[in-house]
Amino acid sequence: VDGGYELITTLLEDPQCRDQVNAVIFGSVLKGYGRAHCMERAWSVFQEMLSRGIEPSVVTYNAMVDACARNGQMEKVPELLKGMKARKLEPNLITYSTMIKGFCQRGDMPAAFNVLEDLKKDLPDSKPDEVVFNTLLDGCAQSRLAAEGEWLLREMQAQDIQPSNYTLTVMVKLMGQSGRVDRAFEIVESITQKYRFRMNLHVCGALIQACLSARDPLRAATVCERSIRERLQLEPRTCQHLIRCLLNAAHTVRA
Repeated sequence: VDGGYELITTLLEDPQCRDQVNAVIFGSVLKGYGRAHCMERAWSVFQEMLSRGIEPSVVTYNAMVDACARNGQMEKVPELLKGMKARKLEPNLITYSTMIKGFCQRGDMPAAFNVLEDLKKDLPDSKPDEVVFNTLLDGCAQSRLAAEGEWLLREMQAQDIQPSNYTLTVMVKLMGQSGRVDRAFEIVESITQKYRFRMNLHVCGALIQACLSARDPLRAATVCERSIRERLQLEPRTCQHLIRCLLNAAHTVRA
């Protein structure tokens, strides 16, 4: 990343190349610093770009919002949004989805849901996509918000967005955390039947883990047997955990 910044500096010092340096080039460096967790450098380069009179684009601001999300600096995002507004730049779907990701990673679910509402209000023609909903579901799982997770699943379908196996995996974990194993099975069966797809090994693994957490190794074994029939290869540690639980519960034959 430093090499990229040094190249920009060299180009800016050359009168013949100076005009070729734009927000796109700076944006690549900003993105690199954000992913390298070098936020001081990211802010410094961003301010330098502004001081040189190079106008940022929505993509530039999105790179900075993403850097804030990756580095736990979501409190600085309002300052970026203020800067966008001053330049008459409108946040887009990527801006909002990145903000949602940042708040979810920080465990601030009220803020994440507020951004979702802002997205629907400010971008009526750009509805949230599967990535946005799955990000919010992940956040709900981390914060053990089962009711909110079920609302998101309903909202997702109301907006004609098909849940995926990833969605189901997170929902099963969420239901398992709240001790609602029956509901986890109901969700998997209803969604896979409604949208006509098969659950994958990750959903099976999550169902097995939910059953084991509820101290029901026989039900977990039934899921395992189903995965074998459907030729899904479970992770070895999932199988090992299941066998240990069956043996501890004296179900030696089933093990």
